[in-house]
Amino acid sequence: MLKSILYILMCMGLFSNAQSQNIIQNGSFEDTARSGLGTLKSNHWGTPTVGSTPDFFHSSRASTLYRVPQNYSGFQNAIDGNAYFGIMGYDLFLSETREYIQNEFADSLKKDSSYCFQMYVSLADSMTYAIKNNLGVFFSNNKLKLNLL
Repeated sequence: MLKSILYILMCMGLFSNAQSQNIIQNGSFEDTARSGLGTLKSNHWGTPTVGSTPDFFHSSRASTLYRVPQNYSGFQNAIDGNAYFGIMGYDLFLSETREYIQNEFADSLKKDSSYCFQMYVSLADSMTYAIKNNLGVFFSNNKLKLNLL
């Protein structure tokens, strides 16, 4: 299956210029835990899509398929630390398929405040195609649950 996978790299940060406080929880994906099945996961991060499985890459993963920096998609160092997510932005055969990750802020956004959001994105080495001008960020008061698959 031909997919376009993007690495969502560390250092996702949302902070106010006045306070310079990062309110993205676990923005570098370093805070981890084991799921009930023993799989390594990034705390505070999940997916709103039913049936979607964004890939979590970490240097201490047992499987070499999901290690950093060398994994099944190619080679990519983390920007900060040793972890990142891979999401499918487009699938040539399942055009409605998308993968997303989400997180809750550690604090509420304040009215009349300025915020800066920064993320790093890299096309996986093994991918032929990339999405163009269609990667975005959505802020909401509620967690999302989407049935896109």
